[in-house]
Amino acid sequence: MKQVFANSRSQSQFFCTLCILTITALFGSSVAQGEQPNHNRPYAQWVSNYEIAVAQSERTGRPIMLVFSGSDWCGWCNRLADEVFKTHDFARWSTDHVIKVEVDFPMTYELPEKLRKQNVLLKQKFGQHVNAYPTVLFVSSDGQFIGKTGYVAGGPSIWIHKASTVVKPRRKPDLVAQASSR
Repeated sequence: MKQVFANSRSQSQFFCTLCILTITALFGSSVAQGEQPNHNRPYAQWVSNYEIAVAQSERTGRPIMLVFSGSDWCGWCNRLADEVFKTHDFARWSTDHVIKVEVDFPMTYELPEKLRKQNVLLKQKFGQHVNAYPTVLFVSSDGQFIGKTGYVAGGPSIWIHKASTVVKPRRKPDLVAQASSR
């Protein structure tokens, strides 16, 4: 009976080790491919590449929302993420109003080199508007500063109201709507 228990225990340990290695490999491969770890973005789709965000902004007429954060060390950044960015209300609002880009500066892990360099360049470009974390900047597709906000207490509806006063509707008319009106 001791032999069966020993084999069962060994099999359990082997299975647990295999699971941990598989999860580590899956997470590691997404970071290695240049994706940012998904700290603040469980509902709304975020863009990690600024050039792609610019192209989407040009196509849709929506401004770019740059969230300067320290996802693994900034308490106010995490509060903003938990209270606003992780909500369905924010996901609905942001889908219609902005192109979302997280400009993260973590301390306990390294971003992929390309993403780290991009974030440093964005900090240099817009740094005069970033005096604390989190800072949320709204910029046009040509990089013109529109306005900013940060953490606002009171949950998603209050934050969205504040952001909406900065971001006026700027959507370009849909090409399908233009074609059907001719």
